[in-house]
Amino acid sequence: MFNLEPVGRHHVQLCGTTPCMLRGAEDLKKVCRERIGAEHHVTSDGTFSWIEVECLGACVNAPMVQINYDTYEDLTPEIFAHILEELAAGRPVRPGPQTDRHFSAPAGVPTTLTDPSIFERKWGGEQQEPVLADGAPKPTPADADKGSSTG
Repeated sequence: MFNLEPVGRHHVQLCGTTPCMLRGAEDLKKVCRERIGAEHHVTSDGTFSWIEVECLGACVNAPMVQINYDTYEDLTPEIFAHILEELAAGRPVRPGPQTDRHFSAPAGVPTTLTDPSIFERKWGGEQQEPVLADGAPKPTPADADKGSSTG
């Protein structure tokens, strides 16, 4: 959690937990070693340093790295190398998934829970409005807007 020695302007934390390992973290380590050098090493110009860390919390988008405060997910060695080159050149890089995925949504088109009928509320085979335990109709947001007056 604490850096006990100097780090580069762009400090790369590479996730080495099982989901990232299974999806290519070893290849990202090779990029780090080639572009930056040994782990805990700061490049001579002070631009980069890197370290392997445990889970950074984007397992569904593995493999991933955190560079300073931003995460970069769904990485390939080529995409990761490109990110490092862009940062070295001082150009902004879009954080988050590096594919067409929306945040941590499944890649591609939805394949589950696609039948709209599963979202219809049915009680006793016909569409009904829900009621409270005492049989009174369940209040709606419109009821709350009406307010109540006290005597």
